[in-house]
Amino acid sequence: MRNFFLLAALLLAALPLSAQTLTVTLSTCTFAGNAQPLPATVSGVTHTIWAYMRPGDTWTCRVTAPVAGNYAVTTITSTASDNASLHFELPKGTKVGSLPVTNTFGWDQWKPQTGTVTLPAGQSTLLLVADGIVNLDNILTLTSLPPQLQAVTISANLTWDDKTPVQGAINAMQWDDATRAWISMAKGTLDAAGNISLSGNVNVVPSSITLYFGLNDAAGATMSSFQQTFPSLFVKMLTAGKETCSFVLAKGSNQISLAKFPSCQP
Repeated sequence: MRNFFLLAALLLAALPLSAQTLTVTLSTCTFAGNAQPLPATVSGVTHTIWAYMRPGDTWTCRVTAPVAGNYAVTTITSTASDNASLHFELPKGTKVGSLPVTNTFGWDQWKPQTGTVTLPAGQSTLLLVADGIVNLDNILTLTSLPPQLQAVTISANLTWDDKTPVQGAINAMQWDDATRAWISMAKGTLDAAGNISLSGNVNVVPSSITLYFGLNDAAGATMSSFQQTFPSLFVKMLTAGKETCSFVLAKGSNQISLAKFPSCQP
C-alpha cells in the first residue's frame, strides 16, 4: 500500500508584501473651502502650497491603491498653531486616517509631517478634511505599511470517499509575492480519525483566500491536487479560529479534483 501525505498550502492571493507607493496631488482634486494654492520656496525649491486654510476645507480625491491596508502619509507643512491637523474620510463622514501637524513656529518654517490612512484596494474617493489652520504642500505621498500578522487557526477533518480517514502530515504555507516563495505557517499531523488543527500567523488582507492541497507519494511526487477559494466570511472565521471544515477526497491518482466542496461550520 502506498504511503501518502497531504500538503496544504494557505495562499493569500495577489498579496504583494513589498511596499507600494502612490502620490496624491491636491490641485487635481475637487476642492471646497477657503484655502488657495500658491507658489512658495521651501529649501530653495519652488512648491505649490495651500495657504489661508480654514477648518472644514475639503479636498475630494480619486486614488487608486495597489493593495488594501494601512498607508503612511508624508508631506510638509507650516503652522503657528498647536491644534492644526487634518483627517481622511472614506466614504464621506467615515474617518479612516489622520495627518497630525506639529507647530512649526512660523508660517515660513516648513517641517515634514507623517500620518496614516486605511485604503481599500483599487480606485476609491478619499476626502482630506482640515481640522485646523495649516499651510499644506500640494503633494501627499502614501506608502503602504507592512500588514499586521493575525493569528489564524485552521481546523479540518479529511476523509476518503470510501469514508476512511486520510492519514499523513499537513504543512500550511503562505505565498510571499515579493520573494515569489512559499513561507511555512504551521505544520501538523492528522490524527487517526483524520482531524487536524493548525495555528499560525498570516497576513489576512485580501477579501478571499485560496486553500491549495497536493497529494504526494512517499517520494514527494505530486499525485494530484485541488484548490478552493473562500470568501471574506471565511477569512473572518479563520482569524477568529472558529471554523471547522470537512474535506472528502477521491481515492486514486491523476484525479482532476480530489475534493468535493468542503463544508465549513463556524
